[in-house]
Amino acid sequence: MKSPAWWGSETTSDGSLRILQVAATIAAADGGPATSVRSLNRAFHRLGHQALVMTTADHGVDRMKKPDYVNGTYALASSQVPGAPYKLSIDMFFRLQKAVRSADVVIADGLYLPSVLMACFWSSIFRKPFFLQPHGTLDAYDRRKNANLKRAFDWIIAGWLFRMSEGIFVTSAAERLDALPQRFRSKVRVVPLGADLSRESQTALPASYLAVPRSRRFVFLGRLARKKNPRLLLQAWQESGVGTSGHLLFVGPDGAHTALELQELAEELGIDRSVTVMGPVDEQGVASVLRASGVFVLLTDRENFGIALVEAMIADCAVLATRGVAAAEFVEQCKGGILLEAPDLQASANALKELSDSEDEVVAMGMRAGQFARDHLTWEESAKRYLEVFRGGRTNAS
Repeated sequence: MKSPAWWGSETTSDGSLRILQVAATIAAADGGPATSVRSLNRAFHRLGHQALVMTTADHGVDRMKKPDYVNGTYALASSQVPGAPYKLSIDMFFRLQKAVRSADVVIADGLYLPSVLMACFWSSIFRKPFFLQPHGTLDAYDRRKNANLKRAFDWIIAGWLFRMSEGIFVTSAAERLDALPQRFRSKVRVVPLGADLSRESQTALPASYLAVPRSRRFVFLGRLARKKNPRLLLQAWQESGVGTSGHLLFVGPDGAHTALELQELAEELGIDRSVTVMGPVDEQGVASVLRASGVFVLLTDRENFGIALVEAMIADCAVLATRGVAAAEFVEQCKGGILLEAPDLQASANALKELSDSEDEVVAMGMRAGQFARDHLTWEESAKRYLEVFRGGRTNAS
């Protein structure tokens, strides 16, 4: 990989693109958007380009005096203003001046963040191509949090961001754009995110989970967020009776729900022998968990993309998900699982039982999902589509 030596220089000698990614965080604890920033950075480098992430010091990522390779990502982390919301960093504002001037293209991740405004400001000053990656923040579902503040932002600032952008990246045709005015729809570019399980470390899994055939190992992987409905999954597991021959594993950090809460509910429902709540694993441990699992389950209300679902596909898992997951469209294309219209108790229980009773079909679904994901949903494929847009080509526009 090439080092980010271009930072602060005006030219490169080999014709590679200098890509500046601006993200409020790259911490693994901050979920999917941070994962995509890190993964795209690595993919850009593997394809021979020079990418640098400008971010804030957060969750184990320390402030850096100069760009460095950290956690598999070329980054420059700036200090945050103590106590300020939205990861505000004055330090980043001044560093961005130098970085944007040297870049060929700038991508800002998020929307309602100071880092996005700073990136757009300096891009306009130096006339650099500026792209937005909203990560689902235009969806009315996600805009319910701090709704009044976001409406004020839309009225005062958002129009300027949309107008200044060369393009607005969304991750699927299903990604909702409720807050994007119609006159900016021509700037939308659909570029699916990717997944990568090549970085694997052995993770100790419960013996009770490994004791059942892989096709009957069901896994929930992700934050225990309210919208992902982990309690509903437990209730459906009880209703289905699948616990007599299968095992359900929860892997992920606490959210609105906690691991202790779910384990207590499993005991109340009398299904604790067939349910294990394991807690979070690191990025390398995800691969180990998924490769040991047979069915990935996500009964969510809404998911902007669903990187964990694509990771499960790459691991040859069959999928049980709701259509609220944007990436579920790929499951449908390859016939890699069962999709539900909404998180419904009885429908979920029926689907769990159907999968448990169809071992050969679960294996076939997983193989179809894996082949499709490895052909179309790697980070290299995603990065190539970004590069096509940067160089003036077009992907799917809506």
